[in-house]
Order: sequence, then C-alpha cells, then structure tokens
Amino acid sequence: MIKQKTQFKIFFTSIVLFIFLLAFIFAIFVEQPTYLFRFSLFLFFVGTSIVLIKKSEFIAIPKFKNKNNLREALLLSLVSLLAALTTYGIANFNSLHLGPIIASSFVGCIGWILSKFMVNKLDAKTFALCVYCGSFVGMSSSKIMPDFLVVGTAGVICGIVFVLSKNIFVGVGGKLGTIAFVGSALTILLVSLLGIR
Repeated sequence: MIKQKTQFKIFFTSIVLFIFLLAFIFAIFVEQPTYLFRFSLFLFFVGTSIVLIKKSEFIAIPKFKNKNNLREALLLSLVSLLAALTTYGIANFNSLHLGPIIASSFVGCIGWILSKFMVNKLDAKTFALCVYCGSFVGMSSSKIMPDFLVVGTAGVICGIVFVLSKNIFVGVGGKLGTIAFVGSALTILLVSLLGIR
C-alpha cells in the first residue's frame, strides 16, 4: 500500500514537472534561435526534473476524494480567472494608463483585504495567494494575449496548476510567477496549435 502511494506521488510529480518543463521549453524555443542553447537547456531541465522526481516522496499530493476539496479547486480556479481578467482590464483598457505592475498590485491588495474577512485563516491565505497568482497572468501584454478570452483561459489553467501544485515547492520563491508563466505559456501554445490567432 505504501509503495503504491509512493509510485502515485512520483507519477503525479512527474506530470506537474513535465507541464512546467514543456511550458519553459516552448518559451525558450520561441525566444532563442540557437539550437545548441536550446539543446543544453533541454538537457538541464530534464536532469533537474529527474532529480526532483527522485525526491518526490516528500511531496504531498492534493486529494479530491470528497466534495469539499473539489469545491475548493473549482473556487480557486474561478478566483484566478477573475484576478487575471481584472488585472488585464485595468492594465490595458483604462484612461489612466496605469500599466500591469500597478494593476497587479491593486488586484493583489484587494485580494488580501478580502481574505481578511474569511473565517478560516488557512483558506484566507490560499485565497490571497491565488488572487495574486492570477493577477500575474493578467500582467501579460495585449500583443501576446490579445483578448479577454485568451486571458481567461490562461487564468483558469493558472488556477488548475495552482491547485495541483499547492503542496509542492512550499516556501520556494518564484512559485506564483512560475505558475502564472505555465498558465500563460500553455494557453499561448494551445492558441497557436488551434490556429485561433
């Protein structure tokens, strides 16, 4: 029984790491033209992924066995969606021209203030982090994400990755930005593959 749980943890962790790796490799292939650089980065991230997978027995996996956990996952995806759309709207479509940094800060502060009215402090912290993570998606340029549908899709994917990685890399700096990057990169990849834009 314990061996099966460990195997499941390794499998789940490898899927999450593969998604991070795929998004990062896609961004590198778009930005860097030299094949040697691409190949060396690919080898580096494959090696890093293997090391992290071997250490994955210490990673707790979210359980969706009861309705409360599934409800929390859906609510956090919705929170990320709303934060991304709000930040994108403030950053790109107002007469004040506030920009993405001020917009993300504003949405993050609103998320923090709303979290103070929540009864359960653990849920409040998760809510505030999810709002801030979703606001990072909304910081995307309108040249990369041209409309609210693309930003909304990235926000939902960001929320899903946030829930899946909630207990992975706890306390590691840059986690929220990486999650937002993964959501945005996977959305752009999806849009490119479907030929929508």
